[in-house]
Amino acid sequence: MNSEKIILTKELFRVLSSDTRITILKKLAQRRRTISELSRELKIAKSTVHEHLALMTGAGLITPVPDEHEWKYYEITQNGANLLAPENSIPISILLTTTGFLFLAGSITAFVVAWFSVKQPLVSTPMHGGGYPGYLYPDLLSTSIGILLLIAGILVLIRLFRIRTSFKADSLQPS
Repeated sequence: MNSEKIILTKELFRVLSSDTRITILKKLAQRRRTISELSRELKIAKSTVHEHLALMTGAGLITPVPDEHEWKYYEITQNGANLLAPENSIPISILLTTTGFLFLAGSITAFVVAWFSVKQPLVSTPMHGGGYPGYLYPDLLSTSIGILLLIAGILVLIRLFRIRTSFKADSLQPS
């Protein structure tokens, strides 16, 4: 088992957020390929494949193979292989699940604090005829943000689950 750690950066999350890039990574894990081969296999334009490969190269998941041939081959790096390796998927899964859980817990906490905050009067002086003009929930914005964060947290967890399921399904399929 390789003891190299995978550092999950914003760029890496951006790269892994595309199903096409994940498919390209899996294809390069089988063998090195050219842009033309990937374009034919995925049925997308060469320019689109080139853009995906540039992002993946920048994230350190793939690398161009130095060669004297006319065609430029790309292959998966050790970091890219570690992402797809079943023995390394458990720590990544735990980290992603923990991150998603903490995001969701923070969102719920912000929502609860905002929702149950004490109401404050708009003004402290009584109106003519007595009474106060009404109450304002000062944390209405916080409540709205809490609800949005809660929804975002749920969506992040769903996306992470789908990525995890995608990695698992492809690692079980024979090459």
